[in-house]
Order: sequence, then C-alpha cells, then structure tokens
Amino acid sequence: MKKRPLVFALCAAALVLSCHRAKEMTPEQLEGFAPAGAAELIARVNFRPFPGYDRAFVPGEPGGTWYTSMLNEPRTFNRLVAEGDADSMAIQDRVLDSLAQFDTATSQWMPRLASWVVVTDEEADTLDITYTLREGLYWTYYGSDVKIPVTSDDFVFWHNEITGDVRMRSAGYSAQYVVMPDGSSVQRRAYRVDDRSFRIHFPRIVANPVFTTNMNVGPRHHFEPALREGGPEAVRSLFNISVDPRTIPSMGAWHVTEYSPGQRVVFTRNPHFWERDGRGASVAYPDRQIMRILPDNMTEMLLFLQGDLEAFVVRHDLIGPVVNHPDPAWAVYHNAGAMGSGHLWTFNQNPGIDDRNLNEPWHEWFNKAPFRQAMSSMLNRERIILQVHRGLAMPMYWWFPPANEFYCPDIRLKWTYDPRRALELLESIGMKRDAQGVMRDDRGRPVEFDISFPSAGALWDDFAAIIADELATIGITVTPVPTDFQRLVEQLMGTFDWQTLMIGLTGGALFPTQGTNVWLSNGNLHMWHPFQETPAREWEARKDWLFREAMFTYDPERARPLWNEFQELMLYQMPLVWMARTHGFIAVSDYWDRTNFFFDNAAGAQLGRLFTYR
Repeated sequence: MKKRPLVFALCAAALVLSCHRAKEMTPEQLEGFAPAGAAELIARVNFRPFPGYDRAFVPGEPGGTWYTSMLNEPRTFNRLVAEGDADSMAIQDRVLDSLAQFDTATSQWMPRLASWVVVTDEEADTLDITYTLREGLYWTYYGSDVKIPVTSDDFVFWHNEITGDVRMRSAGYSAQYVVMPDGSSVQRRAYRVDDRSFRIHFPRIVANPVFTTNMNVGPRHHFEPALREGGPEAVRSLFNISVDPRTIPSMGAWHVTEYSPGQRVVFTRNPHFWERDGRGASVAYPDRQIMRILPDNMTEMLLFLQGDLEAFVVRHDLIGPVVNHPDPAWAVYHNAGAMGSGHLWTFNQNPGIDDRNLNEPWHEWFNKAPFRQAMSSMLNRERIILQVHRGLAMPMYWWFPPANEFYCPDIRLKWTYDPRRALELLESIGMKRDAQGVMRDDRGRPVEFDISFPSAGALWDDFAAIIADELATIGITVTPVPTDFQRLVEQLMGTFDWQTLMIGLTGGALFPTQGTNVWLSNGNLHMWHPFQETPAREWEARKDWLFREAMFTYDPERARPLWNEFQELMLYQMPLVWMARTHGFIAVSDYWDRTNFFFDNAAGAQLGRLFTYR
C-alpha cells in the first residue's frame, strides 16, 4: 500500500468489475436473499490481513484483463486538479508512483521511488530529509519508444512551484507551512542536490518527515512549460478530460490508453515500470484494466453476480445475494471494521462569495456550537446502523480510530442520540417549538434547511431520509437535495452555496496528521469554511495551533496532550458529524489466483498483484 501525505479527497462511492461468466440470478431470486445476523455473517466470510511487504507476495503469471469500475465521470487527467476528486485520483494512482510506502504490518516506512536520509540539528531545531531516486525511472508514452528520465528536478519543481504556490490551489499547500515558536509561518523548500537526489529543508523539526514529504508528481516536462507560458490557469487546464489519453506520460504501472465518456477508461500495462517480482516480471500482472463507468452500486452487483467483474466492494444492503449465492464463483473477505467513518455530515459556516451567506438564517444557526451539538444529538446512529448498514457497523464516537497511535478511549463524543438533550441545546440559543410544533429561532423564523448529498447510490438517500425523519420529530424541516457529485465538489470548493452536506472522504486515519487540507482552516477541503487566510473563529485558531504544534513535536509523549486537546476540541465544536465505522467486505473472483490478495482496515484491499490461473 502506498501512502501519500494526504490531503484527503472527496468520494461519492467505491467500487470494482470482470470477464467470465457465472450463473445469472433473476430479480425474484435476488429478493430472496437477506443478510444474516452481523456476527454470523462475519463468521462465514474470510479474513486475510496483510502480513507485511517482506512476506506478502509470490511471483505471478502476467496476462489477462482486469475489469473495474467507477460511479462518476473523471473530472480530469491532470494530477493537480485531481487532488480533490477520488475518481480522477484513482486514474492518477495508476500512472504515477510515490517516494515511499508505509508497511502497516511493521509500522515502518519503506522505499518505493526513493530511499532517504533524515538529518536533524537539535541546537538549531531544523531538519533536512534527502531523497535519492532509484535508477531506471522513466516517463514513457504508450506505443512510443520515447523514455524521459525521472529526475530530482521533477520533484523539486512540483514541491516548490506547484504544491508550494498558493495560486495553484493545491490540497498540499497549507501543509508546507511550518509554524515557528514565535507564531510566524515559514514555508519549507526543496533543493536539487544532483540528478537523482533532492533535499527538503524544514525550519523546525517535524514528527514524521517521510509522511509529511511523501508525494507523487506530474511530469515537469509538460507542467513547467505550461506554467512559464500561461501561468496557473494553463497548468490547471493541462491534460483536461478532452485530451487523447495516450499523450499522457506514465511513470507508474499503467498507461491510460482510452477514455470513452460515460462508458469506460482503459489502461494498458506499462512495460517500463520499475517494480519487478522475483522472476523479473513487471507488476501489476494483467495486460489491461478496463474501468467501466456505471450508474450505481446495484448495477455493479448485478454485473458481479453474472460474472462480469473481477472484484466487488459489497455495500451492506447488497451483501445478501453475494454471501448467500447458491453457486458462488468468488470468495468474500472482511476487513475487521473501517479505520474511521467515510461518511460525514457538515454545516456551512462560510460567509460565501461577497458575504452573501451572512444574510441567510441558516448561516447564523450553523455558526453556533450548541446548534451543531444538537444536530449530533439528533443523529440516530443506531438506526442508521440497523436500517442502512444492516447491523454491520459501529457508532463513530471517537475522533481517531483505535489503530491511531493517539487514540484515547476516554475522549469520547458527548452529543450522542438524545432528543431531549437536543431540545435543551436548541433552547439555550433561543429556539423552541410553537403551538403547531414548528421549531423557531429567537426571531420567530422556522428552522429549516437543505441537506445535499451525492445523487449516485441509494445509501445517501437513506441517510438523508433518516436525518429528515428524526429532525421532523422536533419540528425542524430538512429537505434532501441529491446532487451530481461534481456539482457538490464545485459548491464545496468554489461557489460555497450549500447549506448542510453529506459526503465521503478518502484518505486515512492511521496518522493524526493525515488530512491537513481538511483540518487546517486555510485548507482547500476545510469543508465548513475553506481557504481562510487567518482563522475566523477563536476555536479554529486554537485547533490550528494544536494541530501544527503536535505535527512539529517529535517526542510522542510530548505530542500526546496536544492531540488529546485537539480531539476534545473537535468533538465539542462538531464542525462535522461522523456517522459510523462500517465493516468492509469485498468479493474477489475465482478467475484470479488470490495468493497475493489481502484485506484489512489499515492496508486496505491488496489487488495490485493478483494474477490469472494458467
């Protein structure tokens, strides 16, 4: 598993697809399958945790076609623009590679594109990390003999002039700033050492320099001329969705070779990729990947059941037909529970363009902590778990998951489901029900707002319906607004014209500093109020200070009280509301040898080295 120093991205759903045939089932047969009790169901499926890179994989046989899917059109083939969109980033992850990877089994960083040396100066309180790229790295083009060496200049340029330039609106920009002991902010910089080596200088010692600097980058030989000739807009328009994907260079395991809007994205194995198995074969093993663009999870499941998928991430309301199939051509695996909650509900506290949101009553309500606490107190997580997740989830009452080094079981959400508590909180800010049962604020205005969510998939509809139903019991009207995912991204990061919103986050929770672009107030995905030049609220200023101070505290025991206060503050202020930690399931086709397949909550699904039977 490769882990970059994310920067979370937004997602609407997750997925995967195949090329052989199993027995088809009629709609009547599908309706006859209901998931068993959660414990019984989990006991019936497989658990195969990742054992670590030292002993995980055996050499495989190249060949075959791997079918996968996405539920949304990609927005771009541009590495920079893709940062805020999980579907576009899934394409980038196939054509790029990162400096390092984290072995979740050993909790150690391992080299991928580069090895590194860290040097600290305790007296000056500075740190330098020097990366040295492995030999034989190239940018290549499909069907061409052109091979352009990947050099340190690619990484220095991307670090300093793409991620490090505020005009680029990069998700990683805010993470480059180091807050000094005197409160000033100093941007870290990258420096060329030679063709294969570069150094990143921190003006202050950081806790996890590899995590903080791990990155993948776009090709400098395309991005630099665009920047010099047309500035940031030329950079962001590079490799837009209308380009011939065969003109996009790759240094990863795959080339993009076809994009048919509304139908599919096709990848072809990159023969020049550096990573080889014990027999010298380039990995991954399939000759092609075909990523089909599908309308919803139900379509994915039906295709899987009839044998037209390689793997399928199984949603809880669809698990019965997959686990209880009378003649399965696949195996189902369980991940022991998600690291965190991928589903969240958040409230727009942004004044908006030209302060236009300041005139809206909901903006006034959402900026009051007791209101947000009341909304958490009206979120019936147990109902969501039973009704939507079929009992295959756990309430999300902690900010960090148990696998996180700074998880503390005593730092727990206070605002769990309690309608009486919610009414008390609302009354504390002047809200009460009138004679007709309508909740009104201290100026007599009815309390009503929208809840926007991705239109793809029934899961979000169910979430919104439950929230609207629960809030109706105390006189608050909520209007569900299913919205195209790309429109949601535009609203979150550009127009700011939304009220409340449910969405998913990709990224991780293994490290507390994952997601600087979400948690820091100047981040581009600081959903409730992004791009703040300085924190607009006192609690946000404190939160930013805690996050950064902990990020720059090398000793874990000195960092612990900082992370504890950060968790307590976020769970008190409730700028966003977590829903549940779900049990994850994936089914993998019998067509593929699963010796190299592993699945757990930290490493995720290891699909990259599966190979076909011969």
